[in-house]
Amino acid sequence: MKSEDIQVLVGDTLEDLTICNSVDNRYITIKAPIGSGQFGSIYHAIDEHSNSSLVIKISEDQRVLKNEIKALIRINKNKFNKEAAGLVPDVNTYGLFCHRKSELSSPKHDVKLFYYVMPYFGSTNLEQHVENCK
Repeated sequence: MKSEDIQVLVGDTLEDLTICNSVDNRYITIKAPIGSGQFGSIYHAIDEHSNSSLVIKISEDQRVLKNEIKALIRINKNKFNKEAAGLVPDVNTYGLFCHRKSELSSPKHDVKLFYYVMPYFGSTNLEQHVENCK
């Protein structure tokens, strides 16, 4: 992918910025942060076409994110335990974009970010989610 093909999102934070996913032309608006850790940040997001709630994980570390995506796809492809169905999120889509803090910033200061999108379960409480899946 050429650097001119990568979408650049401009804003002090990622909140309320919209990604146009090049794979399926979905418009996904990043909303409020849910949490962050060593391997990225997680945000609540909205699919602008269906108005459905999503979760988007964003990271600068492409290698780690690719491994997570592969693991989630592998687990969902081989659902070996019916009781675990619904507990491992599907990866809806993934991609990359550049984040620029302001229109006046130089493109050489852009941060390349990788992401994947999953369904929003509605809670960060895993026990509550398990009960809802029963």
